[in-house]
Amino acid sequence: MKRSASPSASERKKAKTGRDHARQSVEKGSKDFSAMPSSFPRGGTNSTVSEARRKGGEEHSLFSVGGKSKRETAQDDAKKRRGKALKASTARRTKLRRQDEKRLRHVDHQEEVSDSMKMPKFIEPLRFKKLNTGMLLCGFVKEVRQADATISLPNNLTGWVEIDEISDELSAVLEQVLEDEEADAPPLEDYIWIGMPVRCVILSTAVLSTAGKQQHKNISVSLKPSRVNSALALDTLHKGLSLYGAVSSKQEKGYTISLGTSEATAFLPFQEVSRGELKVGQLLETYVKKVKKEHKLAIVSTQRESLEDSLTKEIESLTLDNLLPGMIFKCKVAKVHESGLVVRFLNFFFGTIDLFHLPLVGSGKGVEQFSEKQVVTARIISLDVGANRIGLSLRRHVLDSLPPPYVQADVKMGQRFDGAIVRRVDPEVGVLLEVQLGGEGSESLEGYVHISNVSDERVEKVEKEVAVGKEVSCRVIGFSWADGLINMSMKPSVLAAEVLLYDDLTPGDLVKVKVERLSEEGCLVSISDNVRGYIPSSHFADVALVNPERRLLPGKMIKARVLRVNPQTRQLLLTLKKTLVSSSLPLIARVEDAKVGMLSHGVVYKVQESGVLVSFFGTAKGFLPRSELGIEQEAERVEDCFKPDQVLKVRVLSVEVDRKRIVLSLKAAKENSQIIATSARLTVGELVEMEVVEKQEEALLVRAANGAVGFLPRPHLADHSNLAALAFQQLQPEARLTCLVLDLLANKSRYLVTVKPSLLSAVREENFPSSLAQLHPQQFLQGYVFSVKSCGVFVRFLGRLTALAPSSSLAAGHVDDPQSLFEEGQSVRCCVVTLKPSICLSTDSSFLKSMEATEQLVLEAQMKGGESKRAGQVVEEQVVEALCVGVKGKELHFELPGSLVGVCPPHLHGRAKVTTGKRYKVCVLLIDKLRERVYVGMEDELVASLQASKKGKGKEKEQELMPADSVRGIVQLVGEERVVLSLPQSRKLAVASIEDFNVRGERARKQFVPGQSMDVLVLEATGAPVLVMRADSGSGKTQRREGQKVDDEELMRNGENCKGARLTSMEEAERGKLVKGIVHSVKATHANVRLGGGLRGVIDLLDAMDPEEMREGKENRLSMLQQGQAIDARVLGVFSPARAGRDTRLVALSIRPSELAQPEETPLTKRPSLDELKEGEEVEGMVEKVEGDCLWVHLGSSLKGRVEQLDASRELTVLENLKKNFKVGQGVRASVIAVDVGKSRVDLRLLEEGEKGKEKGSGRKRKKGEEAIQVGEVVPAKIVKARPGFGFVLKLGLHSFGRVHICDIADAAVDAPLSLFKVGQLVRCCVLEAEEDGFALSLRPSRVSGKRRGEEEEAVREHGAFPEVSSVKELAVGQLLSGYVKSASSAGVFVQLGRQVTARVKISELSDGYVKDVKANFPPGRRVSGRVISVEVKKEQVDLSLKRSVVLGKRRVGWSDLQVGQVVAGAVKSVQSFGVFVRIRGSELDGLCHISEVGEEFVRDLSKQFKQGDKVKAKILRMDPQRKTISLGMKPEYLQDAPDDSESSEDDEADQVMAKEEAEAEEEEEEEEEEEEAAAARHDSEVCQVKNFHVD
Repeated sequence: MKRSASPSASERKKAKTGRDHARQSVEKGSKDFSAMPSSFPRGGTNSTVSEARRKGGEEHSLFSVGGKSKRETAQDDAKKRRGKALKASTARRTKLRRQDEKRLRHVDHQEEVSDSMKMPKFIEPLRFKKLNTGMLLCGFVKEVRQADATISLPNNLTGWVEIDEISDELSAVLEQVLEDEEADAPPLEDYIWIGMPVRCVILSTAVLSTAGKQQHKNISVSLKPSRVNSALALDTLHKGLSLYGAVSSKQEKGYTISLGTSEATAFLPFQEVSRGELKVGQLLETYVKKVKKEHKLAIVSTQRESLEDSLTKEIESLTLDNLLPGMIFKCKVAKVHESGLVVRFLNFFFGTIDLFHLPLVGSGKGVEQFSEKQVVTARIISLDVGANRIGLSLRRHVLDSLPPPYVQADVKMGQRFDGAIVRRVDPEVGVLLEVQLGGEGSESLEGYVHISNVSDERVEKVEKEVAVGKEVSCRVIGFSWADGLINMSMKPSVLAAEVLLYDDLTPGDLVKVKVERLSEEGCLVSISDNVRGYIPSSHFADVALVNPERRLLPGKMIKARVLRVNPQTRQLLLTLKKTLVSSSLPLIARVEDAKVGMLSHGVVYKVQESGVLVSFFGTAKGFLPRSELGIEQEAERVEDCFKPDQVLKVRVLSVEVDRKRIVLSLKAAKENSQIIATSARLTVGELVEMEVVEKQEEALLVRAANGAVGFLPRPHLADHSNLAALAFQQLQPEARLTCLVLDLLANKSRYLVTVKPSLLSAVREENFPSSLAQLHPQQFLQGYVFSVKSCGVFVRFLGRLTALAPSSSLAAGHVDDPQSLFEEGQSVRCCVVTLKPSICLSTDSSFLKSMEATEQLVLEAQMKGGESKRAGQVVEEQVVEALCVGVKGKELHFELPGSLVGVCPPHLHGRAKVTTGKRYKVCVLLIDKLRERVYVGMEDELVASLQASKKGKGKEKEQELMPADSVRGIVQLVGEERVVLSLPQSRKLAVASIEDFNVRGERARKQFVPGQSMDVLVLEATGAPVLVMRADSGSGKTQRREGQKVDDEELMRNGENCKGARLTSMEEAERGKLVKGIVHSVKATHANVRLGGGLRGVIDLLDAMDPEEMREGKENRLSMLQQGQAIDARVLGVFSPARAGRDTRLVALSIRPSELAQPEETPLTKRPSLDELKEGEEVEGMVEKVEGDCLWVHLGSSLKGRVEQLDASRELTVLENLKKNFKVGQGVRASVIAVDVGKSRVDLRLLEEGEKGKEKGSGRKRKKGEEAIQVGEVVPAKIVKARPGFGFVLKLGLHSFGRVHICDIADAAVDAPLSLFKVGQLVRCCVLEAEEDGFALSLRPSRVSGKRRGEEEEAVREHGAFPEVSSVKELAVGQLLSGYVKSASSAGVFVQLGRQVTARVKISELSDGYVKDVKANFPPGRRVSGRVISVEVKKEQVDLSLKRSVVLGKRRVGWSDLQVGQVVAGAVKSVQSFGVFVRIRGSELDGLCHISEVGEEFVRDLSKQFKQGDKVKAKILRMDPQRKTISLGMKPEYLQDAPDDSESSEDDEADQVMAKEEAEAEEEEEEEEEEEEAAAARHDSEVCQVKNFHVD
């Protein structure tokens, strides 16, 4: 029957009239039936049936005389007929009456539903007080914990669901887990996750009281589909309907989905799943694709086609009871209220939409955007059948079941928004805000401020505090997933708060807390509205407080420190102990935070006899051994000296991160420094990687990897004083530095180190002397000021080599006070005879490069410290358009690309009038990365010049710059450390250092004035800007000698005595031609020469002396050259340096004496070229650099060769210390191993005296570059890899490798042969055989040296000789051998007897007893001893037996062979305090000789009389067959009648060895068990000590 509704008054009246008419018809029909006359077969009166029955009875009683007459028989027949007719009429009346009653009930139901679903007169938002048990709601998962979760419900309500109320299927899984004690409960995150849309039913509501007057509203809900979908009917299913269910099982083609009702089941095919693999019990929302009513089955999908397709359709049987949350309907607006909308759907039902579930307010409209009869799409979010209330939502994220917009916008808790706009004010409720994520036009989000969060003061009427359209500041304090709103606060205290969440806290943080409630156990405090913590009573103070209530008054603000915090469980533990709160020592919150030598405060949490357990912040704990407690070992008890919760100042001795173990000391904590002096040593002049471990007032303490301690003063952090101060400020502990060891300090426990780039470069170039023998006149050196006196400056170099620069040599003029010019620790550049800047001025870019290196160090330290440095999008010399953003003082500020701020000094403003807000062209002059400042200029000429240069205009007019060119520059900017100049002739910018090594402070700064024009000397012309130095810093004559460009006339005047010709062009530089020039500069590997006419030449290191002179070790002539010296040289050719580009051409020169003495027509000796070098070719070179693992050999101009450590010599002593045996400048002969032209690499092998480059090898075809190695030869090698159970991999050279088998490591059968050597160790080995992929090697001393050393002989005596087995033919049955396990399986074990011989041990031959786990008992590499039981030479197969009975070769003594009174021999197995255990000879039986049975007199210490393996005799006193125990006696009276047994057979030795082995194994097992028990006890103790608390 189709259901109709009456929306209008007239229709409702007609419907009522129809219902009344139907009632009247039904009542009338009943009356007609009751008034109908009886029906008889013949005529008669209108008497009733009762009357007829009465009359018939009377007649029968009057005329009946013992039998029935015909009349009586006829009357009986008539009665039967009347009875049948009465039954038929009664059935008809009953049927009609039931039909009318059914029709009447339907009419009454329609009237009842119509009356109950009247249009609501007002809209009431969902409130806690209006919640009823059984109410259905939609929500989103807000938080997931281990056993429960919170659900975000409409109107900012929050529900709580336990894990057993998720789904029936998950509950079944949990029951199975509970039955299995070893199984773990599945994580709840696998079934529900944050942001997941769910549907729930309210189980209960309650108001719970918490601490103080706080109350908590508790809403308990269930997500089970069986509860939510209890009213779901099969008839209501249709295509597109949204269904809520749980995964019931996984089938072949999909998942079965339980809908929680017997009416229907759903099936989800695999192809319709959008979220990976599903788990049984997992909740999900699906959409019906097809309904099979005959099977009560719905085919569903997790993806819907569109919103229109998921609408719930009108069905005749659909009633209020059948509605479910999550259903989507097309609704018509029936009424528009100020508080929301009333809508009608399915032409019959009414629902409400409150203001919180209208669309977003970005348009500024609320209910004004809706009108009556407007059609909208809404979703049911709340359904209370008992109260006939239906709540719907128009929110897009609710309709689409997606996270709210603020999730995609990545809004964070605690995020602040300024300029939020008030869009709506709800009296007595709160304020709706519109917040924008960016600037104007950006995405808008909605936030809501409850009236309690509007102000710190109580607000009665919120409409008086804020008005619509007002801009306010707010902060995120939570989220309402179901409403799509951000919960915000406008409280000034919240806006200024540093801590809003538990996530904002870390162990060790100092916080201010407010006392809430005090109890005997502890104190409850609050940091903010959302963060509460707990202070145990033991942490109220350093000592126990008698009256804590006097100090901890409710409402009082106190300072505390965070001990532990767990954001997931909302647990926060704090301390008020003054020592911990005010501690300035580094805090330890994790094991990784602890560093060796660190001082820190901790709290005693357990005291035991072996030491004290100390807890730090977070989860970090440490152990104080008794030996480090500083108490007398015997006199004092640990429990008497230390109490739980006592604060200690401890020092870290060792840290094991993997084992989570920290060992502490109280004794070492008494030292002033955090660094403990060690015996580790460093070499003066060595470059060492060190780590900063402590920061003092004026220095850093650093530690090397070997534990050596270094002292790094602040001036030694940089060459520039300003940068040294910045570096000291930024560098923190854990920073890693490359340090130069200068000297061992007087206390002999620390080294003076430096990181000055100039000194590090000097050491690398070997120009940093440590003795007087390394000095010569006119030598230029880098050093540092050791002290400044009135007589002059003391300059120190390596070690304690010190030189005095008198006051007369400090400057060009007279110096009254040297301390005004120099300071201790300052980097200086000096000549051996003077320190004058005019002579010692830097002639290269070393000082600028030193500044760059220090700046990079400071930047890395800042990045590590968390200070973000913005990557600039501008470069120096660049011309950009910038927006003028304002004027500060006299400086203009511009906004540059990348949000950088550019500063324009007053003298660079130019002629244009600058207006704020307009764009102008500016040029970038200098980028100060340390201070994050960019200096720009607006001078029209400067901007135009740089812009034209970048566009390539006027290139022909630009002057090409070369190193050492003197050009004119104009000072544009004087910065902190640099000065920027413009070079008009080349249209470039140049940078010079304000200071130099010997010129500092205002004296240096006064040299540069903006706008000043000066001559500068080009240091480096590549890159932008150009690096220059002031050309008139000293006297003209000295400057020219140091590298200034001079004219040809002066060049030729100085070279009058030279025989060579003067070059005027590059075309005249023919090979072999003799030319003259002036030495411009001398470097370590070459000398620069000026040839006149602007031409430049280069003399390479190898072109300065003959090969014979190099081999004889004579001094290189290159070092004899002096700057300004006129020389003759022969032209080798013209080339372009790789770094200078093709346009730069230099003349290669030679000053070899043999070539200078020859005529020009004589051809010059051919120099090696990378393209022409061949493998095996012999070359000569000079050592250029010595590193720890290789040598660099100078072969010629731009050609270097690399010599691997193993290719440098055949002598091990030489290889172990390359720096000691090879000096820079030493001549060497080498053979080319390999040439890689693509990588410009040449690999060399040094040749011994008399050795030739090409040698005959082993006969095997060698790989490219592989060295020639002879079989049988003893060669040095380096262990590069250890293979447990197999042996070592060794490196013999650059391309040669070999393998050492485990059986070829030692001559003795030791237990762990791989432990005899270490990876990285240099060794001598013997080449046994050449293999396809390398060599077979041996480390046996008998092979390497031909004899064994003393310790090797001792090992052979202890473990037995280990003969080499090279073939199966060498073996015989019955032979006793040792070997190493190669592999093990369930079938047996394979034992390696030699490099090429492997024996098999069957499972039955492993032991006389049962072996439970073969692999565990026979790991690879384990040494075993066995006897050969079979040999098959043809198959090369050997079988061993490891059974003790077979190895010993005789029957073992058993229990039945022994009897009381028998005297037996044996070996001591172990010695205990109560007696001695003896292994009886020839058996596996042990007996105990009690301490009282050892001798006639009492023995106090048995360990002094007996040792493991000692041979003894004893008498059997008692035997216990049940316990299998034997009691022995060794008193002399027991052994008087015993016969002499002087046997010393192999069995005795085997018994001794096996007894010792078993005793050691038992001891190891006992130690492991003790460690496990101790660890378990520690864990249990820790669990008991940590108090479980929870603050809601």
